[in-house]
Amino acid sequence: MNPATLYGHLKTICKTIGERPTGTLANRQVMEYIGRHLECLGYPVTYQLFDCKEWNVSRASLQSGDQNICVYANPYSPSCDLTTSVQIIRTLEELRYSDVSDTIVMITGDLSQTPLMPKNFPFFNLESHQEIIRLLEEKNPHAVIFTYPGKELTPILIDGDFSLPSVTISESDIPYLLDHSGTSIHLSIDSETTPSRAANILCQIPGEGKKIVLCAHFDTKYYTPGALDNASGVAALLVLVDRLRRGPPKNNIEFVFLNGEECYNAPGEMAYLSSDSVNLQDIGLVINLDGIGLCGNPSSVAYFSMPHTYEAVAEETRKKYPGVVRVDPWPEGDHMIFAQKNIPSIAFSTAAEGNVMKNIIHTSLDTMDRLDIGKIMHTIDAIEATVRKLSEIID
Repeated sequence: MNPATLYGHLKTICKTIGERPTGTLANRQVMEYIGRHLECLGYPVTYQLFDCKEWNVSRASLQSGDQNICVYANPYSPSCDLTTSVQIIRTLEELRYSDVSDTIVMITGDLSQTPLMPKNFPFFNLESHQEIIRLLEEKNPHAVIFTYPGKELTPILIDGDFSLPSVTISESDIPYLLDHSGTSIHLSIDSETTPSRAANILCQIPGEGKKIVLCAHFDTKYYTPGALDNASGVAALLVLVDRLRRGPPKNNIEFVFLNGEECYNAPGEMAYLSSDSVNLQDIGLVINLDGIGLCGNPSSVAYFSMPHTYEAVAEETRKKYPGVVRVDPWPEGDHMIFAQKNIPSIAFSTAAEGNVMKNIIHTSLDTMDRLDIGKIMHTIDAIEATVRKLSEIID
């Protein structure tokens, strides 16, 4: 029954609803789907509401000479309709000392190898990314073109606090712009940003002692159906919600479906941490599900701020599930908002070589056909066993 239920959750989230950035209609549809399912299982459901922004783009185009270049408008970019010259910037030194005020500036080379951290992201940031964003806003070009080096086009900047119109193009299209460097190009973006509301979804199994929190985020970035990131984690958590209510563990179990992990200012995480109903000192353990079930790769587990006794029990349990391997701690994910506060945390994901994950997540390639239902079920079994074993020792 569980595999069919899991498949149904995945199909609804990935295919029926699809792309679901925080604050959008599709995001609200997933919220309603999760909430209804929890209520059908008999759980009292809590919605933690928060303010956010909804962004919609109806058109984005870039023309250089007679060549139309494929572009992604960077999410939250304002509209523009510009015909002007392009100036190419490849290094931070060039950006510091160039006058780009009357041009469209193209950011490439060392400055555009990975997506930039939003300037007001609340948990951590990179100084080099902050300087790039600060210099661009200070120098105030008409617009910014970022280039992306990967095979599948991915926006370089997703930041609702960035004031300039911006797009991302493939690095392979740079020659078309070089051919017309110094001459005019035409950039057009038709978009709108409006205030919106969204929510985290919580439910609990009452128990004693410290709380065990199981969490997964259900939002996506723009332009991706988000199967691996993170419909698989949400679907797995929905199965665990049902399993753990049957013969509940000793501890109070809280299920947290977070909304906004992919958003530029992490509004869902901030809403959870600032809620009057959340006392971090009451949390004995956090288990985060993010990116499990990629075909052809084992699932992974990583430990953060774990006491030796907890980690020893978790590892003894993991070894009974050969499809789950231990990996080094990794910083991107909701487990970090707890681990940074020294709350014992475990993250379940996928162990993959090199850029395998990077070339899938946050892109249009992150589709349901890349998921292995059997692998996700195996990981659910491992998570359930881990919760039950650790509940025996968490006071």
